[in-house]
Amino acid sequence: KRFKEIYTSFKKGSMPSSIDLDIAFLVDVTGSMAPYARSVAATVNSMMLGANSITSKLKSKFPDIDFHLRVGVMGYRDIEDRYAQFSESTWNDGAHFTSNVHDAVRYVESITKDPSSGGDLAEDHLGAIELE
Repeated sequence: KRFKEIYTSFKKGSMPSSIDLDIAFLVDVTGSMAPYARSVAATVNSMMLGANSITSKLKSKFPDIDFHLRVGVMGYRDIEDRYAQFSESTWNDGAHFTSNVHDAVRYVESITKDPSSGGDLAEDHLGAIELE
């Protein structure tokens, strides 16, 4: 819905002075993903902090807009993993999103460091999305 509002406002010729943007990363951290864990962490790092990061691209394309980016991260495992099924970012204020992108990237690195479990029941993709 928010992107539709932004797009519509751009088409009308008016640009907002600031935009709040929340980005969530849902990461499969089961053992079967171990070969890809470093690539996931490196990709998130590049997307958030690299020379071609999301914020760099937004700032270069829309220099008159102040973007307020917040990032949330959740690692998920198989449905049978119960207590270890989700690894959820929660910051000092109890929020699931942070404006400190470096902290979010470090959290992705920490949950992808040692992928585990995965008795090969289905990973809980829907649970990761629905978790409140």
